[in-house]
Amino acid sequence: INADITGTQAGNANGFGTANPDLSVFFENGSGHTIGGVNPGDRNIMSSGAWAGIYLDGVTNTTIQGNLIGVYADGITASGGQDTGIIVDNSSSIQIGGLVDGAGNVIGGAIDTGIWLQNVNASVVQGNYIGTDVSETYDLGVQDSGLGLSGTSSGNLIGGTAPDAGNVFGYIGTVSNGIGLDSGATGNSLLGNRMFGFNNIPIGFGGAFSSTIPANDNLDTDTGSNDLQNYPIITNVQVNGSDLEITGTFNSLANTTFRLEFFGNRTAGNLGMMADYLGAT
Repeated sequence: INADITGTQAGNANGFGTANPDLSVFFENGSGHTIGGVNPGDRNIMSSGAWAGIYLDGVTNTTIQGNLIGVYADGITASGGQDTGIIVDNSSSIQIGGLVDGAGNVIGGAIDTGIWLQNVNASVVQGNYIGTDVSETYDLGVQDSGLGLSGTSSGNLIGGTAPDAGNVFGYIGTVSNGIGLDSGATGNSLLGNRMFGFNNIPIGFGGAFSSTIPANDNLDTDTGSNDLQNYPIITNVQVNGSDLEITGTFNSLANTTFRLEFFGNRTAGNLGMMADYLGAT
């Protein structure tokens, strides 16, 4: 879509695709749509839609899997020129990516955001590569957040606890976040996602460019993006035989169960990047 038949060059006015349309794929209202699939022959290759590769508005029960969005057929070259890879607005029960081989989308070439969810509920984003390829080697040029949650988006699962459920965010713009949440986006689960190759904090509470880490308040009574969830304080790390022992404290809502995830960083002092998942408790 908006590329030649080989998927190796952008569309133009001479019969190869379409010359830079605003949207490559657009669905308004309706339910039960499928865009792409887990088999190589099912996927779409979307090159440089000026506004977005895929835009859904008022849609339910729709699946987006296995596509190359803003990326040529080789999977490692950004085609560029689009604002956002996937925009979902006023929708629910959307599946972007998945757990089986081939379900994840590769998203690059975005001036703005890889995936933007606005007023989206009860949806799942899993196993996608945003800003990098499946080998996690190439910079595919996402300049703003890897994924943004805005409006009243709630009850969404970004990543997960199953193997390979987490999304991979790589080489996002230098002042941006892997995931950015606006103040009205609450109750969203961000689990198992890995992030590397950029210089801002990995998760921004308060928007795509937030570089402020919310303060740990007693019993976590403050409100805002995901209720400005408190974070654990690590006091000691040591290797004991084949085990890595981590000691610390966590202050949050009483009588509530929490999942704490631990990640390794590939670059010392790089604002807590989440490059390699180590485990959870």
